[in-house]
Amino acid sequence: MAEGGALLRRYTGLNRYRGFESLSLRHLALIALAACAPLVLGCESLEEMVGISRHDRCGHADWRQLGLRDGVMGAADGARRLQEICGDMFQSWPYWEGVEEGLERRPRPPV
Repeated sequence: MAEGGALLRRYTGLNRYRGFESLSLRHLALIALAACAPLVLGCESLEEMVGISRHDRCGHADWRQLGLRDGVMGAADGARRLQEICGDMFQSWPYWEGVEEGLERRPRPPV
């Protein structure tokens, strides 16, 4: 066979052992795209479910009870955390009433 025969066989499809060659970049890109498409679609539905769950939890939250829990535990950043999670649904007045009561119930360290 002439010089460069292997190169000629590779690009003309005459190679019998084609299964041992690596995939071209085009094929790898298509495989990666096919693998990522369901993940992207899944992220959108996951965001919807998180939003629905957040609305449900924040809409039915007992803010006083959450404040009471945070007050007893001494959680200093509880209000900020709930504000970030619930946004406009966060009710600060009942929460802070609960915090005050929780701080009164908080066990005192031994003297």
